[in-house]
Amino acid sequence: MLARVLAIASTIVVLLAATIATSHQDRVLSLRSDGTIVGLPDRFGASRLTIDKSGNPWIVVVRIGAIELELPECLGSLFQNSPPPLTLAGSWYHDLETLPPYLAISLPQKAGRPDGAVAFDLVLSLKDLSIVDLSMSIALPNGGQLMPDDALSKICSETDLESTKSRPAA
Repeated sequence: MLARVLAIASTIVVLLAATIATSHQDRVLSLRSDGTIVGLPDRFGASRLTIDKSGNPWIVVVRIGAIELELPECLGSLFQNSPPPLTLAGSWYHDLETLPPYLAISLPQKAGRPDGAVAFDLVLSLKDLSIVDLSMSIALPNGGQLMPDDALSKICSETDLESTKSRPAA
């Protein structure tokens, strides 16, 4: 009897550990042709990512619920150089003390560098659409990867970033 109880208890511990270990996974989101972001929980409200391709650089606007953010030109150009389709992911089931719920947009670039292919990942807070991070990765021909520090400050000026504020959606 004791062996059976111990077996059940160890199974429960393994299942709990597996649940905790996989509890923070990005959820893959999709983007409809009209810009609607599909896959976010209803509590965030209607969400859209619209790209106005009429100018140079493109104008990119993200809307989550009642707020929207027009990305600065320095980030709009990353969308312009990214071949379709865009890849979106998000997370809202993790420890919110360390990281807000977020939307991540992966932007591989058409033109690589002589030393490898370049991609950017833009992370926006789902709470207020602030820019949480912009990371850059360079896939090297030997299979390695470079991830330069502070990609955001290398791509955008301080003035660009200071003027980028979310606002109530129209």
